[in-house]
Amino acid sequence: MAKCPLCGSTSIIFDPARGEYYCSVCGCVIEQEEVIDHHSLIQAKRDIENAKFEWTSARDDIKNYAIAEIRRIAANLKLPSYIVREAEVVFSKLKNKGYIQYRHVSIEALAPACLLFAAYEFDYDLFFEDVYRFAKEEPNKIKSAFFKLFTIFNSINAGHNTIEER
Repeated sequence: MAKCPLCGSTSIIFDPARGEYYCSVCGCVIEQEEVIDHHSLIQAKRDIENAKFEWTSARDDIKNYAIAEIRRIAANLKLPSYIVREAEVVFSKLKNKGYIQYRHVSIEALAPACLLFAAYEFDYDLFFEDVYRFAKEEPNKIKSAFFKLFTIFNSINAGHNTIEER
């Protein structure tokens, strides 16, 4: 049985939070053990999980921003909801096929181009000049993005999937 080197008491207590054996009579610390800080381990695990969550959710930031831009422009132009939904679907298809990642087209150009393309698909009268008023990108970049969309979707419909042929 262990004894306190100062007072000789055998009343030795272990404090797991500090990893210390100490005398309950005089308070002398007799021995220390390495303490596993469970709180720090749990916090580190949370930090890693949060970092993973932030990293995976960052992929959705582009899509969320594009959809917000599509909806903002559509609201200003008072476009029908079916045009907005179609523009969102067009953007999602492009994103899922990797078009956005590899073609270096800004979201500010692509969002209004998706609206224009959706309007074209439904034979809805929407003019470039109307969209330009509410877009954040230069008209020539929006027009270029629209014609790229037109080319891509026409080649898909013709059986030539240009998106995958990067």
